[in-house]
Amino acid sequence: MHTFTDTDRRLWKVRLSIPVMDRVRDETGVDIGVWDNLQVVNMSAIDLANVLWVMVASQAKKMRVTRDTFRAAVSGDALHDAQKAFIDEYLLFVPSDRQRTLTRAIAFQKRVAEIERVESDRLETLSDDQILQLSAATQETSGNDATELPASVESTRTSTVSAS
Repeated sequence: MHTFTDTDRRLWKVRLSIPVMDRVRDETGVDIGVWDNLQVVNMSAIDLANVLWVMVASQAKKMRVTRDTFRAAVSGDALHDAQKAFIDEYLLFVPSDRQRTLTRAIAFQKRVAEIERVESDRLETLSDDQILQLSAATQETSGNDATELPASVESTRTSTVSAS
């Protein structure tokens, strides 16, 4: 069993079982029992909140917390912590022969997300003209490594950042 704390400082216990998977599928349409995909990692914040709600509904009833109140309190760091608790619980639930594969796939997805964040931050430092140049250069050189800026954009970006 794994836990997370929401933004209102309530502690929630996340436990996965076949009956819980059935309820999640029946109530949300999200089938978390499919082990051969990464739906559990890639689900939207809304799907995650809905899945978590099904998993904690009996706890919420005892605490007199409504669905909307719960969902409103699962944001920011609490959303991150809830996702981690869910994924950790999921990894404990799946058969051991799948745990390694899923763990590696999750690590890969986290790395891709980090690269996307870094690239997004880098793009924010560029002017509109530089972004258009980058887009045109990327289309021209679609066979090349698209993560490298063309020399004209890189030199302009460097001089723009240095001038700041």
